[in-house]
Amino acid sequence: ASGELLRQPVHYRDERAANAEKIFAQKMDNETLYRLAGFPFGCVSTLAQLIAINASSENNILKDAETLLMMPDLFRYFLCGHKACERTIASSSLLLNVNSGKFCLELFDTFGLPRELLPELILPGVSGVDLSGDIAKETGMNRAPVIAIAGHDTACAAAAVPIVGAETLFISC
Repeated sequence: ASGELLRQPVHYRDERAANAEKIFAQKMDNETLYRLAGFPFGCVSTLAQLIAINASSENNILKDAETLLMMPDLFRYFLCGHKACERTIASSSLLLNVNSGKFCLELFDTFGLPRELLPELILPGVSGVDLSGDIAKETGMNRAPVIAIAGHDTACAAAAVPIVGAETLFISC
């Protein structure tokens, strides 16, 4: 609530999520998750990290937290103070409903995760918030607009493809 991190971020392949698959399988099957989120369960997902935290002695972090931010969103927050989750990074978290394009509240309820953590969802390219005054002053920059980038690596790669015409093709595997 004060705007400070409750703990340092961890890598998405952090070993603490190794047991999350067992917890996941007790409450949901992959077919249901795929129908909801468009992906099968993976220990490298944000959902797995949250399940692991919730089942650990660190679960007070989820109770104490006000907002969940993905790494690209955290960097944007540090630049301008805007708490929101950009849609492309949310899409890879297993927290987004593939049909509605909104956070999947059913997953939060099933795994006992606090819905209150969910920030506003925004599209890449959204601005409306300027660089904070302190950072602008420290860097000698004007209060330039801070723009939400496509935070997921594949989305970034797709955005970088030069679209020449109707015959242009982008394949990701």
